[in-house]
Amino acid sequence: MARANFKSKGNSAKPTWQQVKARLEGVERAGLLALLQDLYRSSEANQRFLHARFELGADPLRPYKKVRAREPRAGPRRSRPKPRRAP
Repeated sequence: MARANFKSKGNSAKPTWQQVKARLEGVERAGLLALLQDLYRSSEANQRFLHARFELGADPLRPYKKVRAREPRAGPRRSRPKPRRAP
């Protein structure tokens, strides 16, 4: 599969989505597929995201539901104390 050339042009500022989007507009389909494959292989979180995004598997949101279930739940909201009246 063809690899796209994503080398930096020397910008030292934090990249933005607009810069990424502009760079992607010039990449051919094969390069985009190679990029997605690299992202897929790089982490299980990326795999879960792509499975959910493309609705792959019986319940693509299941891994996210598991993560959500492990997070601490917020308790009931405390009511604000009532203001005291001046005597």
